[in-house]
Amino acid sequence: FAGQFKTLLGIGSRDVPRAYCEIVASLFEPAVAGYWRGRAGVRGPGPMAVGCMCLVRARASGVLYTVDPSRPEKPLMVVSATWGLGTTVVEGLGAVDRFVVSRTPPHEVVSRTIEEKTERCTVVDGRGHRRFTVSPEDQRRAAIEDAALAELAAVGLRIERFMRGAQDIEWVIDE
Repeated sequence: FAGQFKTLLGIGSRDVPRAYCEIVASLFEPAVAGYWRGRAGVRGPGPMAVGCMCLVRARASGVLYTVDPSRPEKPLMVVSATWGLGTTVVEGLGAVDRFVVSRTPPHEVVSRTIEEKTERCTVVDGRGHRRFTVSPEDQRRAAIEDAALAELAAVGLRIERFMRGAQDIEWVIDE
């Protein structure tokens, strides 16, 4: 399931071996063991690959569903967005904007809900990530503009065609 293993952000190059061990150790956390125990005939998650990559300086980020999970029969996509890193969206840690976007070009916004986003998550080079207060003028402003939503929708559909099925895509717009 999504998020079953540990994710570490903003790790310095000297701390990569320790971080690697923490991530591999997350194979044995109780929630993971319980998940796999509940799967008929499955003994565990099997081999694990640990990815290590540089992060961009996130201005905004979130999740795109290329098919609306609550109305899969409709030609709609759903985008969740927040300021900074997408941990707020992925982990459900705070208010996020929600957009319903047409799957048909020019990918118009069908509905929008703009929330008061008081905090943003930002990587602190080599020291992990921290939460910072969002400026008062940005708290009620959409984290992503309509033009960027349309571009995101178009890219999401290209990925969906390549993968031959609906996708749940984490995205970021850099500074």
